[in-house]
Amino acid sequence: MHNQLEEKQVRTMKRYFFNCFLYLSFLLAVLVLPPATGSAEGKPETPPAQPGQAASLMAGLSDEQVRQMLIAELQSDAMEDQYSQQQKMVGPAGIFNRLLNKFSGEHDDNEEQLSKLWSGISQVVPDLHKVFLTL
Repeated sequence: MHNQLEEKQVRTMKRYFFNCFLYLSFLLAVLVLPPATGSAEGKPETPPAQPGQAASLMAGLSDEQVRQMLIAELQSDAMEDQYSQQQKMVGPAGIFNRLLNKFSGEHDDNEEQLSKLWSGISQVVPDLHKVFLTL
């Protein structure tokens, strides 16, 4: 009788820890993994090109470059359509969408700051040399 009670408690604890593990791993995956699509908000708008400019630009490109430009344009159009659909979300989906977009924007800002920091590392040694010379 006492042994069955202990086994039941052990199974309950295992189930509890397993559920906690699943919840925490899902939360970690949501916070860490990058979003599948980008936001159209951060894209700078390009001024419309003149018809003559477009023709002269296209004449100087290879077929592969034209294909890559077309693919990029089609992908950006698809992302803009998806973004406009996401803005129409109501209820909990809209709230979570806004939260994820905010987290994604903060992540992009942090990533940009990290890349600036990393690019400045090459200047550390010359700057330290200047500091020691002035001392």
